[in-house]
Amino acid sequence: MGLLEDFNKQDGVAVICNLHLPSLAKEYGSRIIALNEGRIVYDGPANDLSESELNSFYDSQ
Repeated sequence: MGLLEDFNKQDGVAVICNLHLPSLAKEYGSRIIALNEGRIVYDGPANDLSESELNSFYDSQ
């Protein structure tokens, strides 16, 4: 992840990752798009995504 972060910052290139660990997405990402059953349930800044929102997205099944 550090290499991707360096690539993004040094070269100004957008990096898109499909992560199944929300903690990594929040740590490294500036924007998160969360999906549940193929539908977008969150699209916004990583810092604005609360733990309770995250739990509600994935515990609702």
